[in-house]
Amino acid sequence: SSDLWYYGIHFALAGILLLVSGKAFAFLYALPNLLVYYAMYSVVIFCHRWGSLRFATPDESRNNALVAFYTLGEGWHNNHHQNPGRYRQSHSPREWDPSARVIEWFFKVQ
Repeated sequence: SSDLWYYGIHFALAGILLLVSGKAFAFLYALPNLLVYYAMYSVVIFCHRWGSLRFATPDESRNNALVAFYTLGEGWHNNHHQNPGRYRQSHSPREWDPSARVIEWFFKVQ
């Protein structure tokens, strides 16, 4: 299954980097994974407490520009709760959303 590939690739990469050196493991595997983890959970934690409301949603989601900057656009969380199936989190040109540009480039969508 795809889970097996996911974990297999992660464990293989971590193992190879550990064999190379502890610094290689720390800076090329552990630190990047930790930063992604903190970015992901900063959206869940901060964007349900602090920020602005663009849409009246039945939850506590908020748009947080600081989190959006750190997460490359994922901090427009109230926008996401209004349109959860939409890949583009931004709803105006003033909302910085580079992850949408990457998706558009990679998948050739507009």
